Amino acid sequence: MHSLAYMRTKCFAHVFVIFILAFVFILMPFDAYAVNSIKTKYFTIIFAENGEYTAGEIAKFCDETYEQLMARYDAFTDNPSVVCIVNDAIDIANGYALYFQNTITIFATNMDFELRGQTDWLKNVFVHEMTHMVALQKAAKGPINFVGLGTNRSNRNPDHNVSLFWYHLSQPGWFSEGNAQVGAESFGAERWDTHRDMVLRSAWYEKSLLSFDDMSVLSGQDGMDSEMVYNQGYSMVRYIKEKYGYEKVIELNNDYSYFDFDITLKNVLGITPDQLYSGWVKSLETQYASFRNRSIDEGELVEDRGSMDFSPAVSPDGRYLAWLSNRGKDYPIMDLMLKDLSTGKAKVLVKNSDYRVSWSHDSSKLLYVKRPPKRPNFYDIYTYDVQTEKERRISRLMRARDPSFSPGDSLIVFIRNEGGNNSIATIKPDGTGFRCLTSTHEGTQFYKPSFSPDGS
Repeated sequence: MHSLAYMRTKCFAHVFVIFILAFVFILMPFDAYAVNSIKTKYFTIIFAENGEYTAGEIAKFCDETYEQLMARYDAFTDNPSVVCIVNDAIDIANGYALYFQNTITIFATNMDFELRGQTDWLKNVFVHEMTHMVALQKAAKGPINFVGLGTNRSNRNPDHNVSLFWYHLSQPGWFSEGNAQVGAESFGAERWDTHRDMVLRSAWYEKSLLSFDDMSVLSGQDGMDSEMVYNQGYSMVRYIKEKYGYEKVIELNNDYSYFDFDITLKNVLGITPDQLYSGWVKSLETQYASFRNRSIDEGELVEDRGSMDFSPAVSPDGRYLAWLSNRGKDYPIMDLMLKDLSTGKAKVLVKNSDYRVSWSHDSSKLLYVKRPPKRPNFYDIYTYDVQTEKERRISRLMRARDPSFSPGDSLIVFIRNEGGNNSIATIKPDGTGFRCLTSTHEGTQFYKPSFSPDGS
């Protein structure tokens, strides 16, 4: 959910919209071809074949949300029209704002992310990106987005290059993202949930909070640190709102200086960055103090080689442990791992798996989803035979997640994703007999279905 730089040139806007339309068309599966649009007071909502539901839902609240945000940031403009692109061509949950171009892109797939709780995904991501759009346009200084001056000496030994860049907006990541999350919270679309609180509390408890400087950038972060920019930024902006008032959050955005956010903090809040950071940390000390005195039952550490190790599943016979791990990679890039609990040996079974793992009842097969090498936009169901060490693909373009066997392993139940909607479905292990068990089309989000022990 990131934003770039601002420009109003109308002719460029037209070219850009044409480019985006072409980009959306290219990303769509080959059997999808239609590109449609819905027009509201301020928005042109562009969607392809599977995006009609999502586009229609956005049309219900987009204008009112936009007007409230413009009023909040005193950011009324002579050119308030916005292009909103709905993308349902890939199984990812995301959104981004090109605030210099009055364009946002919303991915229809809802977020099922282990480090965040459940929310109204569509309204959350829309308000988040529109807060970026309005707030960053207001914060941007001057008519020029970017200037670079440089000199170099090439084809010599040694070569030299000296560059100087000036950018009209260098808002720190913690404030930009925290402001968008608090903005979505004010519309009832976001919340400080128990997942976020767990992650922040754990970092506080282990004395591993990002420094103030490390909170300022998203690019180049390792492991979970980029997610911590969001998490700590959200918490810190909430702290500013509660201690100084929401109007000061708006003022920090609107009165942003050309070069240095430290100056803005001093002018608006009357404090230095060190004072802000230490005050926020002290608030965490007060909030979480009781956890220092709690007794913790120490279990046996089985695996801890990634910044994320999750979805553990012990085989019914107790011999194996399967789980997903990023093992030194960025947090969303997961591999399916298998550990023999009798020998302690662990290995990578499948690269680039995701969501959740489950076992067959005879402990012979693992059930999981991954994106196939060809047409890798959508997740499909696979099994891995532990004895033969062979992988088998069960579904094609099902956009599946959270598969689980029935008792007797004669059926697989899973979640199917399409057009911003989830459905619960079953399929046989040989890939036949696909059947939808639900027919909801109002954005209901389902997670991790399973059969009852008697299979009924």
